[in-house]
Amino acid sequence: MGLDFMDSTAVDYDNALLNTGFGKFHYLLLTVCGLIYMNTAIGIAILSFVLPSATCDFQMTSEDKGWLTASPMLGMVIGSYFWGCLADTKGRKIVLIASLLVDGICGLISSVAQYFWLFMLCRFFNGF
Repeated sequence: MGLDFMDSTAVDYDNALLNTGFGKFHYLLLTVCGLIYMNTAIGIAILSFVLPSATCDFQMTSEDKGWLTASPMLGMVIGSYFWGCLADTKGRKIVLIASLLVDGICGLISSVAQYFWLFMLCRFFNGF
């Protein structure tokens, strides 16, 4: 007497992809996600160019350099749990916009930071 939700005509992956198509939205989505990935990669790679100047400006020790280099990665580890849980409850679009806004603001602040602790905190939130 129950409802039968199982359909006997199962569609394989190739036919499902062929039936749904690949349109302008998918190209736009691929472009936006590529730009976001590029932003993340630049945020990590830029530290190798900034580190020699920052060593002189902030009079950093080897330990400070290690913490500065590790802070974006630590931010990614902690931020993935935070943003992931938030995306599950609030939705991906709003969380993606919020995380990019945090990344942009922290990137601007880190570019004018005068103190090592502020620079490292901003780098942490760049990874966050």
